[in-house]
Amino acid sequence: KWGSIGAGDGQINHPMGVAINNSGDVYVSDTFNFRIQVFGAQAPIQMISGLITTVLEMNLARGITNSLDSKLQNVIDSLNAENANNRADAINKLQAFINASQAQSGNHLTVAQANQLIAEANRIIASIQ
Repeated sequence: KWGSIGAGDGQINHPMGVAINNSGDVYVSDTFNFRIQVFGAQAPIQMISGLITTVLEMNLARGITNSLDSKLQNVIDSLNAENANNRADAINKLQAFINASQAQSGNHLTVAQANQLIAEANRIIASIQ
């Protein structure tokens, strides 16, 4: 849920503009909080599941696939935990996924594959924040 008045996650204080991209993400100009908030069309867990599918479809070496998959499973575990309102842990775990993707770029991942995974992980981070 999002859109109540305030300064917390998903809260808005005096929205002045709204835009929607081709993926269905909603961008809101949150004037008095001095930020642009992005609300994803999909829930973060659905987006992570899609990213896991992307990793699996890349037909990478088993060790790389397992490593990336486990990092994403850790993100899902963080979002499902009792303290799911503390999204910093999930974001940190997504950052670990990004770091692993960057480390493998040009090695076990092509640069294009790494860039695709990193872009999707950053989109998930934006939806969690």
